[in-house]
Parts: sequence; structure tokens; C-alpha cells
Amino acid sequence: MTEISPATGKTWFMIAGALVVGLALFAAVMAFVVTPLSQAGSLGLSPWVAVCRAFGLSQTPPPTRGGYLVGTTPVSAVVFDRGLIERLAHADRREGARTVAETCAVCHGAEGVSENPAFPSLADQSAAAIYKQLSDYKTNARINPVMSAVVLPLTDARMFNVAAYLAHDNGFAGLGPRWPVPDPEIIALVRDGDPGRTLPACESCHGVNAGGPIETPRLYGQKQAYLLAQLQAYGSGARRNDVYGRMRSVAQKLTPNEMTRLAAYYQGLR
Repeated sequence: MTEISPATGKTWFMIAGALVVGLALFAAVMAFVVTPLSQAGSLGLSPWVAVCRAFGLSQTPPPTRGGYLVGTTPVSAVVFDRGLIERLAHADRREGARTVAETCAVCHGAEGVSENPAFPSLADQSAAAIYKQLSDYKTNARINPVMSAVVLPLTDARMFNVAAYLAHDNGFAGLGPRWPVPDPEIIALVRDGDPGRTLPACESCHGVNAGGPIETPRLYGQKQAYLLAQLQAYGSGARRNDVYGRMRSVAQKLTPNEMTRLAAYYQGLR
């Protein structure tokens, strides 16, 4: 059996120690310098403040934008479990109609068809989509002072009732006939997406009977001005109640021209 000389053992000990120290230094640099610097821009911090905050040395309050901490991802607290879906399915539509007449009709129309381009039409939406947005306004996951004030007095039961009444299966025909804009490039974006920009097809979530999340809103026949405003809000980060940042990721890759044309295209669909 070969014996290791004391000198050789000391050498290996020093090498192992140097590796451990090197790994520790590398981890410290990554944690306290590289990572803070890489996030500084998205958090709205200067490089110096970002590094100081990583060491716990800065008391600078985190910046905010639109009521949210910059860099955070506030999302809906709504979870579409079996219980919630059952409550939507068994909501009182007659009571919902009364609430709509008293609270919603002035902006969104008596049957959920808005005449004002700044306000979305709610007719033909799914109950899940309507309930999610009402709940998000109430919890400030979606920021709109007017809507938050309107929704705040509503109980969960009343929001279920409103959502069920306005849901697409009420058979409203108020959206009327539409004529889609003949825009081949946008139609391709809607149907196929753009793999080069990792943009999914709009129809993969927003198409009729698509496999997107249950709360995905229907876009056909919606007001162009409203759709454009939402795309711009997602793109700028002003609207942040999309779970997992799906819509923010999409909108940030769209050009202003594409946003305008997408909004026009969906307004024309029935």
C-alpha cells in the first residue's frame, strides 16, 4: 500500500481548502453583486443601491409603479377549484340581473353590451372570466380606482351572480354582426403566433373552445380602444394581474403597430 507523504497530504489539503474558499467567494459574488446588479434595472434601483440592499445596508424604500412594488408580480388570488366552479354554476342569475341594472349598466350596458369604447362589453364572456376580474378589482390585484370602488361593496355571492348573469350562455345577441379586418399578417399572428419571437398564437388561449386557462376572456367583438389599452397596460407593466405573467410576456414582444391591428381585428370578429 502506497503511503502518502506528509508533504503531499499538506498539498492536497491546501488545494481542497482553496477550492472551498473559491466556491464560497464565487457564491458570495453571485449573491451579493452579480444578481443584484442584473436586477437593478427592473427594480428601478441604481447599481450601488442594489448591492447595498443585498447586504442589508440600505434603507431606501422600494420603488412603486401603479400601486405595485416594481419587480413584484401581484396576481389574482382566485383559484378555480371545484368549489368555486360549483358556486358559479349555481349562482342566482335573477339576482345578478338586478345587480347589473343597479351597478353595472351605466357603463357596461343593461345586458353587458357597452356603447362607450373605453368600457368593455361583458356579454358573451364566460362566468369565470368575469368573476376573476371582479375579484381582482376588489383585492387590488388589478388597479382601477373606479372599478375597485364599485366592486368593494359586493359580496362574493353577488359577484358570482353578476358573472353568471352576464356569462356567454345567456344567449345575448347584443354584440351584433361584425366584419373582421382583412389583415393577413395579424391573422397569421392570431392563428400561428411567431416562433421567432416565442410568441404563442392568440387563439391558443383566446380562441373559441381553446385550451387556455378557464378565466381567459373572449376577445371577439370587444371594443378596439379597450383592447388596445389593455395590451399597452400589459406591455408597460401597469397591469399585472395575469397569472405567471403570461400576457405581459406576450405584450412586451408586440410592436405598437401590431397591438393596434390586433385590437382592430378582434373588434371585427363575431
